[in-house]
Amino acid sequence: MRIHLSTSWCVLAGLALYMVACGVDDPTAASDEAASVTSDEGSALTAADGMTVNCGVLGTGCQTPVLSANSVGHSIAWGVSSGASGNGCSWRVRDVDTNVVVGSGRVGAFSTGSGVIHGLFGRYRNECFSCLTGAACLLRD
Repeated sequence: MRIHLSTSWCVLAGLALYMVACGVDDPTAASDEAASVTSDEGSALTAADGMTVNCGVLGTGCQTPVLSANSVGHSIAWGVSSGASGNGCSWRVRDVDTNVVVGSGRVGAFSTGSGVIHGLFGRYRNECFSCLTGAACLLRD
């Protein structure tokens, strides 16, 4: 059996590894406390802190599923990759309950970016826009 992975999913895997290597994501820091993750359709999942959600761009943008902020550190780690398209990618992390943008920026062509937004208590999504197919976004609580 052969498994084919799209470029954007391979980019996401590389971005997740990059975040770990750069200390953005500390896999030893996960706790046993539960966080709520809600999809666009409204179905709720229960997961321990350390959950990652992502989206791959097919067209010009995408939105990650909704993710609650980390219940201990009250933060969200974000990551963006513009992929191999030769175009940059804009991103914004939005509080889905208040519609407030809590972080935003743009990565250049053939680039990745990541960081952590602190002081968060709500539910968030990463919205990528002005990108091309192959770009990818993620959030980690």
